Amino acid sequence: ANMFVKGLSWDTTNDSLAAAFSGSTGARVITDRDSGESKGFGYIDFPDVGSAESAMKAMQGANLDGRSITLDFATPRDNSGGDRGGRGRGGRGFGGGRGFGGGRGRGGRGAMTPQAAANKGAIQDFAGKKMKFDDSD
Repeated sequence: ANMFVKGLSWDTTNDSLAAAFSGSTGARVITDRDSGESKGFGYIDFPDVGSAESAMKAMQGANLDGRSITLDFATPRDNSGGDRGGRGRGGRGFGGGRGFGGGRGRGGRGAMTPQAAANKGAIQDFAGKKMKFDDSD
């Protein structure tokens, strides 16, 4: 089971996060791709839901590296049914500078002017100059 933790200190590392949660099998502090600095949240892996639940009870609101942390069960990435009230937006909104679908896919093929639409699929007239290359120096 995965647990989401937010409110992490900038000093918290993967190791110190894992060490704070007894019974965890691993921990990841999410860092900025460019600067490498912590984004202040992360994930903790547990072997099963039971150990995750008991860790959540023990650590909710606890102090870690001087900051009070908040825990939540992480929604699996492939779970399209947002069944956890309010957390349905799970893993998506994060991811910093990637943009939220904004500048993607627009402008790639150029704007479709009526002229461009007319040429689509048609054989274009050659509009260059013929060049000869003389190799005989």
